[in-house]
Amino acid sequence: MISRKRSLELVLFLIALFLLTRCQPDRDLNRTWSVYKADAESSSYSPLAQINTENVSGLKLAWKFNPKDSRNDRRGSSECNPIIIDGILYASSARHRVYALRASTGEQIWSFDPFDGGEGGGVYRGLTYWEDGNDKRILYTAGDNLFAHDAKTGKLISEFGTNGKVSMNVGLLGDPQTISVIPTSPGIVYEDLLILGAEVSELYGAQPGYIRAYNIRTGKLEWTFHTIATR
Repeated sequence: MISRKRSLELVLFLIALFLLTRCQPDRDLNRTWSVYKADAESSSYSPLAQINTENVSGLKLAWKFNPKDSRNDRRGSSECNPIIIDGILYASSARHRVYALRASTGEQIWSFDPFDGGEGGGVYRGLTYWEDGNDKRILYTAGDNLFAHDAKTGKLISEFGTNGKVSMNVGLLGDPQTISVIPTSPGIVYEDLLILGAEVSELYGAQPGYIRAYNIRTGKLEWTFHTIATR
């Protein structure tokens, strides 16, 4: 169950994002926040100046959204930094359910449960956006899988991996059926590649913390950087 403190933090963050986007002209590119923590450097910086020390006290609640997917027997906290593209806010809940909301009203457009009713949960900080013309995708990890959705409809991209999903256990040292790697932060896009690392166990026998690049169009593993050199 999301704690009261975390719920308040999420509400306040959504208020700020809403006001930042509404204060800009419709075609101003600064209305978007399309990369986790602002940019490839994770600077968390926005050039917008409408909210300042003189008017911040006048902020009022515009809307709030409750994902309503928490379980009383499993507490969790949302660490997601939402992204906004074309007036749509994309975020994940404490249990890794993904939501697309209209940034101006909080209206839910689509949602997806990558665990198909399972528990889910754990630390997760955000999603990744990619586009090429009219092909616009939301990519994220849940458990040890990488997913790709149509950003507008929420449908899984059928040509990505196996019906929109790729197992990140494949390509490591152990048996993909028995190991598990779980990224906690979203990947970075370079052209048609999604580059990301993974959280691994700190115990003896843990899987290596490789950095890998997946083809965003197909889900194919394109290259692997071995953080510890191999022969």
